Amino acid sequence: MYHRVINNPFVPAVTPEEFDRHMGYLKRHFNVLPIRELLKAQASGEVPNNAIAITFDDGHQDFYTHAWPILKKYNLPATLYVTTGFIDNQCWLWPDLLRHILLTTPAQHVVADGINTLPLTEAKVLSTWNTIASYCLNLSSDERTQYISNLASQLNVDIAQKPSPLFCGVSWDNLREMASEGLDVGSHTVSHRILSNLSDEELTTELATSKQRIEDELGNNCTGICYPNGMLVDISPSVDALSLASGYRYGVVAFPAQDPANRMRVGRWPAPKDFRVFKRLVNGVTRRANITGERA
Repeated sequence: MYHRVINNPFVPAVTPEEFDRHMGYLKRHFNVLPIRELLKAQASGEVPNNAIAITFDDGHQDFYTHAWPILKKYNLPATLYVTTGFIDNQCWLWPDLLRHILLTTPAQHVVADGINTLPLTEAKVLSTWNTIASYCLNLSSDERTQYISNLASQLNVDIAQKPSPLFCGVSWDNLREMASEGLDVGSHTVSHRILSNLSDEELTTELATSKQRIEDELGNNCTGICYPNGMLVDISPSVDALSLASGYRYGVVAFPAQDPANRMRVGRWPAPKDFRVFKRLVNGVTRRANITGERA
């Protein structure tokens, strides 16, 4: 599981050089399959040796500019789960918006409900982001939206509807081009809201509308849903059931625990930056990893 491939000290990501090294290693030592084929093989009990799938969440522009050329270089399949409202420039992804606010404010510190006074110097801004983001995870989607809006007002930052260049998404033209070259595109909902907090009506909108939008734009059947945040607390039996009812054939979470019989909660390993850790994980050395899906 990857999110971003970019070399920026204020964005959590693997660099293009690190990603190239990861992909070269997978190409040499593993049988890389599209996730749909891997799940089909698992269901039939015919998984090839050393099988692995590559997935990306969100749909940032650097997937098109940095990740996809490297995947093509090694002729490796991948699935990108896109947040359709983000691709349509109708919303920010909230972690990006919080980061944008803290990076662009003229203020030197921040005071907000639920946290202490925190510094906004270049050396401390990432630590401050982590503290505020952790607090935001415990809020509902609506509460978090209001909290971040209030924070922007306090810090004198105007929020544009379209994300700034560092945090913008790929375009539908980008996605059509990559899909024609073999990219599999799945859904990451419409607006990246935490699904377990939503009503059935809101859930259906997030699930079904995003699926239909992808299919209308790309002309391909969208079969996979990637749950926003993807921890156990962020999904529920209702999420599973309505995902199936919306036409998805599988769902992916953001932690590695997996019941092989439950295709609506397919586990994934977050890809680490450190190449030695990466090699240990893909080769099955996982003693220190958190596989419970519980928030730390």
